[in-house]
Amino acid sequence: MNPYTQNAVERGARSRIVVDLADELIAEVDAWGVPAGMRSRADAIRNLLRKGLDGEQQPTTQK
Repeated sequence: MNPYTQNAVERGARSRIVVDLADELIAEVDAWGVPAGMRSRADAIRNLLRKGLDGEQQPTTQK
């Protein structure tokens, strides 16, 4: 069961992709997204993807 409320408002041009994820990974996305106030599971996945990509672009500091 999807714990998110569905938002019918579309923003901007988008492309649809299909990704198979393990149930455990979906549960982790939900555990992060619901408390974070994400409007949908798709929004949570988009935000996590953006955070990961932004993190990859930051230079790493060596100690």
